[in-house]
Amino acid sequence: MVHVSYLPLYLYMWRVSSLLFLAWIITYIAYIVKPSIVLDSSGIVYGGFPT
Repeated sequence: MVHVSYLPLYLYMWRVSSLLFLAWIITYIAYIVKPSIVLDSSGIVYGGFPT
């Protein structure tokens, strides 16, 4: 086992992708609960095209 004094890049990418996925899920649930123009536009920004 080798000790390094920094975090590997993939851990930062994993955290960012996890936060974006959670934001997408929250936006999708919010759109299902109460659809509106604001939530629809934020859903498009996060990559969720509501059907």
